[in-house]
Amino acid sequence: DNNNNDFSVRCITPGMANISSISPCTVTTPSAGDLVITEIMANPAQVADSVGEWFEILNVSELPVNLNGCTIDDASAISTHTISGDLVLASGSLALFALNGDNTQNGGLPVVDHVYTGNPLGNSGDSLTIKCNSVLIDTVVFGPPTSGVALQLSASLQTATANDTLSNWCSGTTAYGLGDLGSPRAAHLECP
Repeated sequence: DNNNNDFSVRCITPGMANISSISPCTVTTPSAGDLVITEIMANPAQVADSVGEWFEILNVSELPVNLNGCTIDDASAISTHTISGDLVLASGSLALFALNGDNTQNGGLPVVDHVYTGNPLGNSGDSLTIKCNSVLIDTVVFGPPTSGVALQLSASLQTATANDTLSNWCSGTTAYGLGDLGSPRAAHLECP
């Protein structure tokens, strides 16, 4: 019961268990495959695409990564979004990206980590790409999405290679917010 004994400076671990080591904290720029696109809501039904689209990425590397300067784009490549400012993602953590961060407008999403700008994802199929320092980190190509249903990567196949195979993806089944189906900020199921 003495703050000088009970608390000490440690590496940040948002959303994860605290760590006991005092080794230096290393935050790196993501390399190819360090981030995996794990879920995409390209065609919400409860709100317009321009305010309700979102996607999740997972840091599968062993270190925290800073997404400052990384870019997000779709197949059109008309308006690439660049993340400006620090956005640190701990190892094993998900980040939720959305076109609108206001949950009274975006279909009732949980807290959004980053609001991106650019073209809404195409309802006839599209791609989603993340690059850092011009290095391709991950990309996903998908067909026409079902209205109001997110595509999610099977829980045991969350790698930048496995998400290239459409059969490793399945439709969200859990309602969130206003009733669209997906698992923003929640665990994924195994795809059948």
